[in-house]
Amino acid sequence: MSKSISKKLFTITFSLILSVFVINMIVQLLFFEDFYLDRKVKDLKNEVNTFRTMYSYQLVNKNTLYNALSSYEESNNSKMAIFSLDGKLKYLTNYEGGVDDSTTLTAFCADLLSNNELIDRVLTHDTVEWTIFIDKSSDSKKIGVVSPMSLQNFNDSIIISVSSIQPIQEAASVIKSFYFYLLICILFVAIILSNIYAKLISKPLIKIN
Repeated sequence: MSKSISKKLFTITFSLILSVFVINMIVQLLFFEDFYLDRKVKDLKNEVNTFRTMYSYQLVNKNTLYNALSSYEESNNSKMAIFSLDGKLKYLTNYEGGVDDSTTLTAFCADLLSNNELIDRVLTHDTVEWTIFIDKSSDSKKIGVVSPMSLQNFNDSIIISVSSIQPIQEAASVIKSFYFYLLICILFVAIILSNIYAKLISKPLIKIN
């Protein structure tokens, strides 16, 4: 009788603990990458919008703008460049002004720069837009954020910011590997806790009977 009650309590408790963990694990594995990507996109859009607001019509000292570009890239792990409306490079960190340098250094955003539909939408609605695209120069998936900017006149330039999705994919991969070891630990902990709980609850029930 006592063994039967204890065994049932152990099974129920163990099943509940394991079920909660497994459900939590499945939800995180299914949605973590999407959640991380969504958060990254929102952060980039906010940062680009902040940059646009702070440095529009601020060309008194060009070094200030270059420093701001460098600071943005370091803070957001994202490359940024400013172009004229006809696609000519205006500002980019480490840009010396040569045509060859321009082509090489802006390869990271060439696909966005040639996306006329996206550029037109950004300029028409005066808004910050984003997209996921395959960077042909590196054959990798990237996040692209595009925004109008006013350097000398209203919306006379375009900001393009590009960030890799690879860190997000790597983080998701690490979590999947981590959960394998965590599952083993949870099994041991669940067995111990279920055994203790079953004994604590079954003893009073046996005495009552």
